[in-house]
Amino acid sequence: MAGSKRARTDAWGDGATEALCAIEVEAIRSAAACANHSAPTTVRELLRRRRAGESAGTAGAARLTTACPELDAVLGGGLPTGAVVEIVGESNCGKTQLCLQLLLSSQWAPQRGGLGGRSLYIHTEHDGPLRRLRELAEFHADKGFVEPDACDRIFVEKCGESAPALLGVLVRARALLRRFERTEAPVRLLIVDSIANLLRDFGEARNAAANNDSDGHVRRVAIDRSRMLYQIARTLRQYAAEFGVCVVVTNHVVDRIAESGSHEAQRAAGGRPLASSGREVLPSLGLPWAQCIQGRYFVSRTLRRLDARRFDTSGVVRRIEVLRSPPVPRPPRASPVNACAYVINKLGVWGLPSHIAEESEGALGQHVTSAAQGT
Repeated sequence: MAGSKRARTDAWGDGATEALCAIEVEAIRSAAACANHSAPTTVRELLRRRRAGESAGTAGAARLTTACPELDAVLGGGLPTGAVVEIVGESNCGKTQLCLQLLLSSQWAPQRGGLGGRSLYIHTEHDGPLRRLRELAEFHADKGFVEPDACDRIFVEKCGESAPALLGVLVRARALLRRFERTEAPVRLLIVDSIANLLRDFGEARNAAANNDSDGHVRRVAIDRSRMLYQIARTLRQYAAEFGVCVVVTNHVVDRIAESGSHEAQRAAGGRPLASSGREVLPSLGLPWAQCIQGRYFVSRTLRRLDARRFDTSGVVRRIEVLRSPPVPRPPRASPVNACAYVINKLGVWGLPSHIAEESEGALGQHVTSAAQGT
């Protein structure tokens, strides 16, 4: 695993459809053999891990703050530990920005809603937003929420644009989780940003095979894709349960076409079409992936804007909505609201009270500052 200033790249070359399928299937078998080699765990050991988590302030609260009270309220107190949740939305909705904020809030003290631990960030696109992460880390350190060396507690891995590469990274991640499991700062957050980008090869292979389906290539590619999804999800869920980490996966959306708006696709979206930037969309990867995750949060761009001259933001108003709550008990006084608007500025991602657009000049900046201070 690499530190915050380094990233490892796994490159997979392009090949014929037959070669791609063979590589994917072999990777599934190898990853399954490596990831599931450990012996069954006893009840005593599971109870010990639960007590250890409670003493660290994580299992008892079972929630990771987003660093914003408004967002936490919508999410039932924050993101749950011990579960795999998805943040899905179109580009420029702030999925990565929210992930970077979580990498830092996971280091907050448990009394502030953090987990007091390390994190692993697996990114699949470009070179990773490391400069932005450093800017946010400096802000959190200036406020006294994290140590000045916060970036040293964030492990970064760049994954090549293929699902087998992600499986390889996840297999190696077990060693990292084990290494810090019984330390004062265990790995408590694992992020994959994003999952859809890694399955692009499958879509290209399926399109190529559709022109020659005499040997059932399309069916084989579809089966390989499902197997890969299930193996990735199984590994992530295994880590969430075994190590009590909060697992966050980002996903893209696709435009909804009326003729192809099947009941299955709508079930994957939470039973209804979703709207973003004024158009209808659906989560990528379909129902098989939707059945693998335990919670789903939809982020979108609204057509609403704030006056950038009056407020400390670009003016774009975004929205987060809970489509599916994870199977984790919500706090007794959790808010019944399941959606809220938010903005992104140089300090991070901040939820907006319903009346914020009507407040006086400078109110948003004051709100962001107070939210970051936890007041």
